[in-house]
Amino acid sequence: MKGGRPGPSFDLVLTDTIDANGTAIVTSSAAGENSQESGELRGSFFTHYLLSGLRGAADANQDSRVTLAEVYQYAYGKT
Repeated sequence: MKGGRPGPSFDLVLTDTIDANGTAIVTSSAAGENSQESGELRGSFFTHYLLSGLRGAADANQDSRVTLAEVYQYAYGKT
């Protein structure tokens, strides 16, 4: 058990009107690599920074929107 537990729910408002489709898969490691976890965080370093980034820390240009590129760069830079 990694120590995760459900948190409170929240409303999500999607206002982005970009016509895009596809799938983005963001992983903490490549095939054959191990991911690192922290006892203090009680989970993965990468997941911690990915979620922090999605919550706003990755908003590099301060436009109140976090893009896939921003959150990837943030998580990559922190790990």
